[in-house]
Amino acid sequence: MGKTSASVLLILFLMPMAVCVAIPVLAEEMNLTGKWVGTWSTGRSRGSFDLNLVQTEKELSGKVFLGNRASLPTSFEAPLSGKVDGTNVRIQYVTPESINVAVELKVSPPGKLEGTGRREYGVRIEISLRRSD
Repeated sequence: MGKTSASVLLILFLMPMAVCVAIPVLAEEMNLTGKWVGTWSTGRSRGSFDLNLVQTEKELSGKVFLGNRASLPTSFEAPLSGKVDGTNVRIQYVTPESINVAVELKVSPPGKLEGTGRREYGVRIEISLRRSD
């Protein structure tokens, strides 16, 4: 058997094992349950943005905490809902002023969520989070 044939056979033999190892790791990384801490920024303002998430299959629930806002109250906590689709995360919450906010985040290893949020009136915020627990 030639060197090329042996290499092909070795690759064909090892590939299923690599797939079996990768699948549990991906599934484990995609469980977002827990505390996430980070920041929000509009370019002119910046503050804390924390999430306490509970993931049940592809559904998310929990609480969002925002701090250092320009309007009163300067910080607040609100319930959230959302969904996970692969590495994409979408959450929604309502501010104390009854403004709907939609957030789109991307999961990136190791333990980061990054993306943007938009208030229903178009104000865009950049969000960066890391797993805290």
